[in-house]
Amino acid sequence: TRSYNEAVLQCIKFEKELNDFDFVELENSKPELINDCLLMYADYLENEGVPEHMQRVRSSGHIYRTIAYVEHFIKFLSNTKYDIFNFKISEVGDAEVGKYYKFIDEMNQSNSTFNGRIKSLRAFYEFLISKRNYAIVNPWKKVRFRPEPTINASLSKDDFEELKTVITPTDSVIKIGNTKRNMYREWIIDLIELKVFTGRRDEELVGMTWAMVYYEDSKPLFIKSPNIKVNRAKNISREQDFEYSFI
Repeated sequence: TRSYNEAVLQCIKFEKELNDFDFVELENSKPELINDCLLMYADYLENEGVPEHMQRVRSSGHIYRTIAYVEHFIKFLSNTKYDIFNFKISEVGDAEVGKYYKFIDEMNQSNSTFNGRIKSLRAFYEFLISKRNYAIVNPWKKVRFRPEPTINASLSKDDFEELKTVITPTDSVIKIGNTKRNMYREWIIDLIELKVFTGRRDEELVGMTWAMVYYEDSKPLFIKSPNIKVNRAKNISREQDFEYSFI
């Protein structure tokens, strides 16, 4: 309305409606359906409705992967003829976990991807149990993680230079499932060199700006790069409190 008096009357009416409404605290809300539980979990990861002192710094990539892995399990249930729109979170037991284990085992993905799927589902259930007080067990704790051995290998400078020569648009299209993707990017060699010569993580690389380069007498001396892993581990969200790596 453009009328001040009408706006005041509507405000008073709205305030009365709010006072008469029975609110349910988010932390006491316990949806039963698995889809609704996932929506609640996604809000939690995004710090929606989480008190300031309990909020955690999480990357958008971490949130996306976590939700995507849980959604993958839900999609598997749907494709396995479960009525997913009426399926309760408490109905996931050893039988469902076993079927999904067999399914992702036959996908022949890397051990780290396999473990990532299980870790996300473990974390999902742990959230429901510890943060929302669901009286359920965590069936994903029974799944053993696969070994992820570290690879200690190095390239000589000549091998590294030769490697870059094969990064071309030629034969760069591959088929993933039913989708064809062009894996070549004109900046990929620059990115590889930046990673090699700085030693930074992928997320730190794509977050680099020219303002992070420090000069003296017009000569670049070092790059001041936020240590994302350390800052997240310590839940540091304010830029003035960041810990940095100097390259």
